[in-house]
Amino acid sequence: MKKFICFSLVALAFNSYAEVEECSWENKSKYQVESCLADLVEERKSELKVVLAQVNAVVVGQEEYKVAPDLTKVFQKNSQDFENYKNSFCNLYLGATGANMGTGSYSTALECEAKVLKQRIQLLRIIAN
Repeated sequence: MKKFICFSLVALAFNSYAEVEECSWENKSKYQVESCLADLVEERKSELKVVLAQVNAVVVGQEEYKVAPDLTKVFQKNSQDFENYKNSFCNLYLGATGANMGTGSYSTALECEAKVLKQRIQLLRIIAN
């Protein structure tokens, strides 16, 4: 079981890296990389909206059947907490990598946002399915 969990974590980390790597700097200009990352972030935001709608349907269903009253408030707070986390973490990431001081700050911020959004989508899918 431990091997399976370790393998899953490695595969997940590799998969996350692989998707952002499609926007790597290799043979690309700064503009091309930033454009690729911006498109990736927009794609993830759209995907997140779909998953949030699916989770919202679950939340409403749980409230209607009185399984979990006030779950909508919890979900709204969780969504706000995620936004705060995403902003805080990416600011920390920019500072820790030193990217906040150079011309690569925009692409690094987009890369961070893409990775954090992907994690959020994956976790919400557990609830939606």
